[in-house]
Amino acid sequence: MTVAAAAALVLALQTATAAPAARKIALPAAAPAAQPAAEPGAQPGAQPGAGSQNLPPAPFTVRFRLEPARARIGDRLTLTIDIDAPSVIESVRPRLEERLGDFDVLSIDSTPTVKDEGSWRQTWRVSLAAFDAGEPRVPRFALDYTAAGGIVLAYWADPALPATITSPAVTADMPLRPIVGRQDPPPESPWPRIALIGGVLSLIVGIASIPLVVWWLRSLRRRRQLAFFRQLQLELARLGEASTRTPEEARAAYTRAAEILRLGVGRVAPGPISSLPSPDLANHLARVGAEGARIASRLRASLSAVDAVRFGNVVPTPHRHTATLGEAGGIVQSMGNTAASQRPPQGERVKAS
Repeated sequence: MTVAAAAALVLALQTATAAPAARKIALPAAAPAAQPAAEPGAQPGAQPGAGSQNLPPAPFTVRFRLEPARARIGDRLTLTIDIDAPSVIESVRPRLEERLGDFDVLSIDSTPTVKDEGSWRQTWRVSLAAFDAGEPRVPRFALDYTAAGGIVLAYWADPALPATITSPAVTADMPLRPIVGRQDPPPESPWPRIALIGGVLSLIVGIASIPLVVWWLRSLRRRRQLAFFRQLQLELARLGEASTRTPEEARAAYTRAAEILRLGVGRVAPGPISSLPSPDLANHLARVGAEGARIASRLRASLSAVDAVRFGNVVPTPHRHTATLGEAGGIVQSMGNTAASQRPPQGERVKAS
């Protein structure tokens, strides 16, 4: 084999060995590398993580604190929410249920709103408790706020505050808590007994006061009756002093005297007496009782003397005039005493008869 043939063979072997390597190097350049997937909500062509940075900020400032950061199962933790809001925001309130992630919501309260120029501040305190050991975090929850005009919107906050919840260590040499015996029941409230005693005393006083009330009503009625008949006596006394020199003056005075006697009879023995003649008026008074019958005999004689002047067109002598009206005044006084001593039920029975 000549030198030229050997050189050609070596060149061919080198070419065959270099071709596969060239093909292996060219393959990665032909297919472009895959790009990372964009986050949900990100715009096409945005860099990774750009979606979370484009979320709108809250229209107010909110700060969260969780104290204590380490607690045991069942211990109370306090989530403090400090809110600084402009005056265009009317109110901000956390939207919480009975559970907040791994925590139980025990209570929610807030401080009064402190207003400043163009802004206001308020602090919410949420009492939490966890009953599983671990490292729970405060999850994402909503803050409902009322904008100007009464529009209610929500801002979702993610405090992500951690807490370490541990369980109490129990060892064999740990002393056991003593068993609590049966406790005495709490003392009964004295108010039911006080109310019962007060009610019984009120009932006793009420029953005991019935006779006093009846006596007071009778005394009041007696005073009113005596005052009424005393007024009639005064009017008869004025008629006794009036002039009766002419038949007309005498007729006017005795007509009024007859009316006064009729008013007295109507008070002692109520009934339709306005149309009764003088004899029947006396008989009506006699139905009241023994005292009424005694007064009726005197009334019959007095009405006869009064009617004699009224319808006889005569002028009585001064002595006769004084005696007649004086007797009428005595009858009125007797009728007043009888009316004052009467009981209202008896008066009602007489009225019904």
